[in-house]
Order: sequence, then structure tokens, then C-alpha cells
Amino acid sequence: MTQYVDAYNRVWGDGDITNSIDIPASMNLLTFEVADGTTYTVGIPAGTYGFNGVVRRADLVDEFNRQLESSGVPIKCYVGGVRGENKRYNCMVFQSKSDQKIVSITGSFLPHFED
Repeated sequence: MTQYVDAYNRVWGDGDITNSIDIPASMNLLTFEVADGTTYTVGIPAGTYGFNGVVRRADLVDEFNRQLESSGVPIKCYVGGVRGENKRYNCMVFQSKSDQKIVSITGSFLPHFED
């Protein structure tokens, strides 16, 4: 389980979202802490979230962005592509839309964000 922060202060998970993912209500929350100590918690509805490899769109990413935006959280979610020596996969990437970088991500959804 790892989170990688790149030079642009994007936080990369290593959970593969390339296939459909079932999210139960008991594992649907993420809490973000930013540099000034502010925390934001968002949840997504329980359900099955798919992935479209042709256009690299993930229902999971779209839903997190809807919830982040509707809650006024200054964080954006992206689909990230990772190419390792033995594996290629798509993952979730979070980036602050303000000057406050993300310092931690926790919550019941974490096992899906991290592999």
C-alpha cells in the first residue's frame, strides 16, 4: 500500500481501477488533509463503477469529482496511467486546486485507492 506524491503535488494511488470495482457503503469515504490542517471528507454512493479504456474514463473518478465539487472541496481527481516493469494499470490521482497541497489521505475507501 503506497501513495506517491509527484513534483506537481499530485497524490497517486496504486490501486488498479481498470476493471469494474464494487464499492460497498462501508468502504466509501475518503478524508483529505491539506497543508494548513484543514480536513475534507467525501463519500460516494455504494455501487459498481466501470472503466472505459478507449477514452480512459473511470466512473469512480467522475463520481469522486461530483462529490468533491458539490461539497466545495478544492481537490480534483484524475485517471493516472502507470507503466511499471511488469505491470501497466490505471489508478486514481488527487490534486489540490488551491495552494494547499494534500498531506494525507485516509478513510474507509483507502484499500481501493492503495493496492
